[in-house]
Amino acid sequence: QSGGQGLDEIITDSMRRIAAALGADRCALAVYAPDGSSLSDAQVWERPGVRPSGIHQLSWYVESLLRGEKVVLNALPDDLPFEARCEMRSADAFPLKSHVAIPAVVAGQKVCALSIDVMSSVHAWSPVVVAHLTFVVEILAAAIYREGQKQSLRTLTSEVARMARPAPRSADDLDEEVDLQGFDEIVGDSPVLRGALARLVEVAATDATVLLLGETGTGKEVFARALHA
Repeated sequence: QSGGQGLDEIITDSMRRIAAALGADRCALAVYAPDGSSLSDAQVWERPGVRPSGIHQLSWYVESLLRGEKVVLNALPDDLPFEARCEMRSADAFPLKSHVAIPAVVAGQKVCALSIDVMSSVHAWSPVVVAHLTFVVEILAAAIYREGQKQSLRTLTSEVARMARPAPRSADDLDEEVDLQGFDEIVGDSPVLRGALARLVEVAATDATVLLLGETGTGKEVFARALHA
């Protein structure tokens, strides 16, 4: 992080700067699903009044990015392949003039793709510009990947801590562990009685206040003497 900014703020600021440097109207960062089978928009920067272009809905476009391929379109719709142009309803419904989309992979995993729209005029994406954008996207992807790893580590740590906590003991477990020494006045071996004695043993060593409930003749006084023995 820089200057107290979080990752989301840094990404948004970076997209704004990229758009300003390239004269772009819209800049979007999409993230891949963990298995790389789909993309979803994570953050978008756009000039006021700009509406999303239809290119993100084209099957050819989506499939290209899912394969991890760059999409570089200098002049639209002319640079689109035939099958993509067939998907378009009309040129009026497609105000985009130029577009570039660059995916990034970290540790063999597709992480994100940065796309840039230019609506006002045709923009030639030179190899130098594409190389610079690729470098920037790789940096963003590395940051996103590390953040995901941190979250996974936090989840793992929490789960391990939860597993390490002693599980509540059942009455059967307590029955096996209870030492009935000092309870000679109490005669019986039923699971219910042994469970009650086990709980009596647990609180006998503490300063906790114990309330014994039961009808007359059920042995409350015997339990009380055993508790204070």
